[in-house]
Amino acid sequence: MLLASFYGYLGERATLSTETERALDSGDFFGWELTFLAVAHARLGETERAVELLRRGLRQGPNLYWEELFEIASVPPLTSDAFSCWTIDAEFRTTSCGISA
Repeated sequence: MLLASFYGYLGERATLSTETERALDSGDFFGWELTFLAVAHARLGETERAVELLRRGLRQGPNLYWEELFEIASVPPLTSDAFSCWTIDAEFRTTSCGISA
């Protein structure tokens, strides 16, 4: 999981994608760990993929520290409709924007 994230931080988009899929396929992770992958994708402007990963992590259990993890990773503010909906969903545990969790 962290290896994939580091590739994203280095801007290696193709390797990030490959390692992300490998990490997800392993199934050997906690939901909160997906925040690191989400941050890596968000840093590369892939906010839709970041939201998808955050949602998947939320389904595995709440991550009360996602905002702090984003801040630590120095990610620029995420501005997409999907991310805005995810933050609402995460806070209120709903699917208010019509995007399935």
